[in-house]
Amino acid sequence: MNNKYHSEPKKIIEPLSTAFTSEVMDRILNQIMIIARTDQNVLIVGEVGSGKEWTARTLHNASLRANEPFCVYHGITPNQLEVREELFGQMVFTMKGAKVEVGLISKANRGTLFIDELNAVPHEPRIELANIMEGKPSGNGLQVSSSLDVRLIGAVENRMYRNLSANPEWQEFITKLQPTVFYQPALRDHREDIPKLIDRFLYLHSTEKSLSPKALYRCISYPWPGNIRQLKNAIEHADLVSRDPVIRTKHLPESIRKYNPEGQVKKQLENDRSFQRTEKILFQLVIQKAGSVKEAAQQIDLPLEEFRSKIHQYNVGEEIFQSEHPNPQTSYFHHTWER
Repeated sequence: MNNKYHSEPKKIIEPLSTAFTSEVMDRILNQIMIIARTDQNVLIVGEVGSGKEWTARTLHNASLRANEPFCVYHGITPNQLEVREELFGQMVFTMKGAKVEVGLISKANRGTLFIDELNAVPHEPRIELANIMEGKPSGNGLQVSSSLDVRLIGAVENRMYRNLSANPEWQEFITKLQPTVFYQPALRDHREDIPKLIDRFLYLHSTEKSLSPKALYRCISYPWPGNIRQLKNAIEHADLVSRDPVIRTKHLPESIRKYNPEGQVKKQLENDRSFQRTEKILFQLVIQKAGSVKEAAQQIDLPLEEFRSKIHQYNVGEEIFQSEHPNPQTSYFHHTWER
């Protein structure tokens, strides 16, 4: 079968949940634990790269199906025959004769079948899939067992999901499937997790490098339209480009390096609560390391007056200079500072 489709029974998934410390993701993890206790089918709605497959894997690993297969279908094709063959199986003819090659839904028996971009699956195979989930035998001329025990988790990009409400074929499918809808937050909604995600990606890339405060500030300010996937790719790019133990702004991809919010965009960013919480913690640690407000402003690459205004807003300057010990709340910002 095409290598776009794969089955991963008992695979140990890198626990990105340890990199999530924000209130937003804490609520998400609690929701996952609640849903995992049930056998309800699930539809995950979120932006591209926001971690929909991670949520599906986490849900599977937290459920009673954790020791059973987790099968993934990533193919996006309008070819109904190809979709049926991959999901329901096909007859394969070789020199030794004919044999049945089972599809992903049979491979996922007692486990979980995750279909990314579920809305891209053609209507007829999609309804056939829903019928099988209801216990009706079906499947491309082959006998797919009506006693299959499979949990279906689908993922849909949020902009597509908004348009699907007016699609009668989709509504027919959803009526049959009756999934629990789960909304995946965008990375910009939990910026507090960016520093630890960066550390995790550097660790997975087998490097002991760290980001300069200027590069880190650029990362927490960037809107990340590609979300966690884009962040991961950006950090891996910077690691490859950098020959030093410190990744600086110049090592980041151009789109991030040259990002400079102005006007209404900058105002929206500065009013973003997730950004404010992350910025405050970063400013605390930079001032501690730099030893002066002026030096800290230079390291962050902010005009001195703007930096002073921000630390006054956050009420961090005086408490930092009066303290002889770092604030324990900043412990996850273990980065080398650019001098």
